[in-house]
Amino acid sequence: MPSTSQRSSSTDSSTFRPRGHLLRQESAVCDQLRRDKFNMALRINYLETQLQHLLEGKGYTEAEVLAELAELRMTLTKRENELHEYALKSSLMTNEPDKNAKTTTENQDQTVADFVSYKSMYTALQAELSATMQLKKQAIDDADKLRRQVTHLSIDYKSQGIAMRKLQSDYKTAQDKIYQLETQGCCNNNVEALNDGLINKLGKNGQELIVTEKQDGMIHEKQVQVGVSEQPPLENKTLSEVVEKDGEKSHTMHQKQLLANDTTNDLNRVGDFMISEHTATVEKLKRELISSKDEKEARE
Repeated sequence: MPSTSQRSSSTDSSTFRPRGHLLRQESAVCDQLRRDKFNMALRINYLETQLQHLLEGKGYTEAEVLAELAELRMTLTKRENELHEYALKSSLMTNEPDKNAKTTTENQDQTVADFVSYKSMYTALQAELSATMQLKKQAIDDADKLRRQVTHLSIDYKSQGIAMRKLQSDYKTAQDKIYQLETQGCCNNNVEALNDGLINKLGKNGQELIVTEKQDGMIHEKQVQVGVSEQPPLENKTLSEVVEKDGEKSHTMHQKQLLANDTTNDLNRVGDFMISEHTATVEKLKRELISSKDEKEARE
């Protein structure tokens, strides 16, 4: 049979347990009380038998019987106290489910409110995460686009460098040619001056040229007579043709010099244009890279 302290502790621990558990515990306590009642009835019957034996002069002494009766009274008193405590606890257990139900309802309402709040917060965070992922994807696409632009501009830069070196080589070649043409132009100018002087001289001294031609004709006739073969004298027409050819050659050289100067100017303009284009492209690329870096830092 369990002790009073054990039953009391088991009863105390069930104060705040669920309704079904309380009913089972109440049924167990009732069964225990019935068993205790039956045991007490047996003990009373036993004591009555012993008392009868005592009255007949058999069995226990009076002192032993009185001691056992006192113990029995104490046990009965303890059982009555336990029954009273059990009645109070049963009353508390009956009222406790209502309080627990009210508290549970309030907790459920708070839980529902918290769930709605957390759900809205989750939706907002999900939307923010989606927007962040979209911005990250856009930033990655922009970075890839800028990387491709950098690669393309690097290729263009190399191509422009090759073209620039070729233009520089052509420019140097043109300068060398201009120098040659200028040198030839100086020679042609000297020839032109000599031709102009010769023409002026022919214009002033026409009679002398006629006399000289006559003298040359006479000398030629004498040479023919004596059988001496010599080149014919230079006629005025032939000299004019030579002078005219030299003038045309000088004019052609002058035109070539002008063309070389124009080519040099064109090459200079093309070189300046390519340099300005390359500088503008590099500056634009730098600005785009800086802008992309700032946007990426701002998004992070």
